[in-house]
Amino acid sequence: MFILVDKLEPLQRRAHGIPLHGDISWRDASEHVTWRYSSGWFPVAQRPFVIESIGSGCDAQGRPVTFWNDKVIPKEDPHSLRTGFWFDIDEATAGQSPPFLLLPDTNFVPGVCQARVRLRFNRLSDVPDVLAGSECLREFDTNWAEEFPEFPNINPPRPYSEQTLAEAAATAPHDGLWLPFEAGSIKGAMQLGEDRGDGVFDATLYVDRDAGTIKPGSLLRRSVTWTTRLGKTGSAEADIASVVEMFSAETL
Repeated sequence: MFILVDKLEPLQRRAHGIPLHGDISWRDASEHVTWRYSSGWFPVAQRPFVIESIGSGCDAQGRPVTFWNDKVIPKEDPHSLRTGFWFDIDEATAGQSPPFLLLPDTNFVPGVCQARVRLRFNRLSDVPDVLAGSECLREFDTNWAEEFPEFPNINPPRPYSEQTLAEAAATAPHDGLWLPFEAGSIKGAMQLGEDRGDGVFDATLYVDRDAGTIKPGSLLRRSVTWTTRLGKTGSAEADIASVVEMFSAETL
């Protein structure tokens, strides 16, 4: 699995990741060994975050929160792609600050690029990951009782899939947004920086290999396939951005 970790809760040994491999499955509940690079390779055991209990309440400031396994789950930014996931990891990430990559093997050394890109879409609903996430969430809207029989007293809010698509259709690209992409055989994710106007943004690109091969004119695309919890499949692809200017590229 190719994952960019963008949030980390070290005390709970839990991470939030953005899938880069483009094959999104909600049926995979197995443990994976991935690799983190930091002046050498370190194995990281990645385990599914198993939901044992769900509840709701208020935090110390009186704000409504959701509890999973009696722990507060941070509310997702409605202006993000909302296609990442939480998972449990071991102590091999101690001392590491996100963002960083978890890779399936040690064949290539990951890198980071500073660039200026021109986006090829206008709304988040144009990004393939949003469609994949919406289709996977659709089953939670219609099959909650079958999917979570252990939580009979929980009533899901208004349809997740409709809410996700509506928010995405109303949201333009913005500073801080993470976007997965591929450039040929390279897999990565970029975080948008300053908006320069006319669809041009400064961006930081985190890639699984060969950072120096991304040049002005490089096309960054995204192609995803998905498998829902009930086994339904689909696919989507789109151009994400073209590189206007490169400022630097280095090993992570």
